[in-house]
Amino acid sequence: VEWHYCNLMYVTLSHVVETLTGRWLGDVLRDTIWKPLAMHSTYLSLQEARRGPAHLASAYIWREDQEEYEKLQYVSARFLGGAGGIISNVLDYAKWIKCLINESEPLSKTVHRDIRTPRMISDPEPSLTSDVQLYGLAWTRTTVHGEVAYWHDGSTLTFGAEVYWFPNLKNGIVAFANGALGSNPAEQVLVHRLMEVKLNVPASRRADLMKR
Repeated sequence: VEWHYCNLMYVTLSHVVETLTGRWLGDVLRDTIWKPLAMHSTYLSLQEARRGPAHLASAYIWREDQEEYEKLQYVSARFLGGAGGIISNVLDYAKWIKCLINESEPLSKTVHRDIRTPRMISDPEPSLTSDVQLYGLAWTRTTVHGEVAYWHDGSTLTFGAEVYWFPNLKNGIVAFANGALGSNPAEQVLVHRLMEVKLNVPASRRADLMKR
């Protein structure tokens, strides 16, 4: 009846996958998506990520009173599960976006079509940068300066992600940041500027996200 974003649904879906397969979600994702796409620096376990070859980024929060950054503790990936527990980097995640853009394996054409099919209107009002927004299988579908776009952002409060992909342009942008509470606004400014440059949007029509 009414659209609400809800992390509990992702937690529930994680439980469904584990119940139907009898396996831990991290193993299912690795075998079905990460390994086929050569995403070798992607994990659903903080312990595995620490044992991996890649450097693990730290998150920081700005303390206004002390005028300094404070390093924060990691949140358990297992606790977050499918609602934001995946540990990755932009190079690995770009491989996932390429899969979605090109409708390639390991997913079937039917699954790709299902991913792109909206289920509900999430926001009927145009925003500074996009038109009416529709929501499907974890992706918001809209148009940005006339181009069809799918996007999703998210935050664990300590880390943030901003992802856009344009199926018709065969182009996408992945941005990750490690500033608590401030990651997503910073990423939005960067990502939208990159999109406007790619779409050849004149300066007079660009959204002033810094001002917002």
